[in-house]
Amino acid sequence: MAHETLVDLFKKRPSLAAEILVEVLGVPLAPYTGARLTSIDLTQIQPVEYRADLVVVLVDGDSTRRGPGSTAILW
Repeated sequence: MAHETLVDLFKKRPSLAAEILVEVLGVPLAPYTGARLTSIDLTQIQPVEYRADLVVVLVDGDSTRRGPGSTAILW
């Protein structure tokens, strides 16, 4: 499966990222009520720049909340 195809799958269904982590790979995740896409810019204060093809954020109720309690899945 081509890399772009996988990215498209997650873009169309962001919750698939969490489902695969939990159901296929057995990775425990904090409780969440939804998943949404967010910025793919992963820059830091240092001059190093990182970018992802896709970033899925798992949310619990308030979809505008961001911070240390949020879980993000990077592709």
